[in-house]
Amino acid sequence: MIAKVLPALFKFNKFDDYPSAQVKVTFEDGSEINAKSNSYYVYMLPWSIDGQMSATCDARISLGISAVLPPGTPDKERLAGDDLLKELTDSVMRSIEVEWNLRGSYDWAGSALGAIKRSYEVTAAEIGPWHHPEYGTAGRGAEMNLHASVRKPNFPPNVTDALVLRYAHGEVEGIEEFLKTGGKYEDLSLSVPWLREYIKENPRVPVRISYVHDKSFGDKAMRTFAADMKARGREDLTEKVRAQQSQITLLIVGITYFETYWLVFPDKHMMLWRYSGPSGLLKWTPGDFPASECANYAKNYGGCSGREVRPDGTLAPEHEPRDQICMAASNTTDTGSALSGDELFPVMEHGRAGFIDRTGKVIIPLCFDKVGAFSEGRARFERDKSWGYIDTRGSVIIEPRFPWAQEFHEGLARVQVTGQPLGYDGRWGFIDKTGKVVNRPGLQRDIRGKKQYRQRRRRLRRCIPRGAGEN
Repeated sequence: MIAKVLPALFKFNKFDDYPSAQVKVTFEDGSEINAKSNSYYVYMLPWSIDGQMSATCDARISLGISAVLPPGTPDKERLAGDDLLKELTDSVMRSIEVEWNLRGSYDWAGSALGAIKRSYEVTAAEIGPWHHPEYGTAGRGAEMNLHASVRKPNFPPNVTDALVLRYAHGEVEGIEEFLKTGGKYEDLSLSVPWLREYIKENPRVPVRISYVHDKSFGDKAMRTFAADMKARGREDLTEKVRAQQSQITLLIVGITYFETYWLVFPDKHMMLWRYSGPSGLLKWTPGDFPASECANYAKNYGGCSGREVRPDGTLAPEHEPRDQICMAASNTTDTGSALSGDELFPVMEHGRAGFIDRTGKVIIPLCFDKVGAFSEGRARFERDKSWGYIDTRGSVIIEPRFPWAQEFHEGLARVQVTGQPLGYDGRWGFIDKTGKVVNRPGLQRDIRGKKQYRQRRRRLRRCIPRGAGEN
């Protein structure tokens, strides 16, 4: 087990830790040896030695340096390997976590799992008070649930049921209901032709069919969905979903913590509810699903959508943007035409932004997600996490398509063209007042972090034998 997990201690990534150690040894004949490391791993391995082609993972170098450093010296403990035992223990526990939790669950709910095993293979199980958008309660009074991953023999290899059943008074509730009704949600998910083909062609993409208490799209999911759609101004979708709640299947697709929530309707059309990353967007990209902030369980990346997919697997047209519906309802198309940008001031109330004049009168209605100050007759505004520009009447001049944008100066505005907003992977450029990119975007990255990461990976490949830790 130790041989299996040890390499994992030297494979994780950090972008916020930049230790540095350099040692110079001078001999009586004047010759020198220099050793250097920028590694954040235990013992700060590996070391680069002058005159040696390969890096070395000899921990004796680290121990010797730590021994001569005075107390309180930065990285003295890291060089001494003080965290090795803890990191090794954590790594071992992570490697056996699924089996450990499963064994514990049989101690608490063995009869329930035994009943499930009559029809399903139980691949993972644990009991706890956790909560997600689709299950559980936060804070005091948190409910205890059995969380299990189960699958039928005829499921595609990447498909499981994500089963959540209430655990109370030493008993698991709802077993018989799941065994009786769970199959209809499985059948619905696997009966969508284009989705079934996608699952077959992408066996490494996890697909989980949710089942919470007594249905796939449970009551907690319904409440969270309703709040999210209200935040997007799409209460119409809430009523549509509520009317079919007991027939809808909730699919959770993609890597854990970066999963995507899809609703599958009885007529086999689908809806994207929320997503955290691209791994669960099926055959599409984030650009196909402009997402805004969710009301609950906010996402660092992605957000809440509501865009629908026809039964044949094609995207339905986008809904008219909320800010445009709001502006049309305000009936103030010409408002603000007599004012310059210098006379307009951004304000925000109840999560919506607009502009007032010096007297406090609202000139451009509070219809936008966010706005910036006017500059050269243009103000940047946000819609569904992308930025564009409006004029002094509130009319959209440049549609929002940039992850980030800045004010205009001398006819140009600096914008982020690709990447996560203000992320190290972002490409930046300049646009004119029509939105045209007038120069080739340059790559703006955290150069230091990326360079050190690549150097560490090259050195560690020389230290870890090929195939170490593999089965």
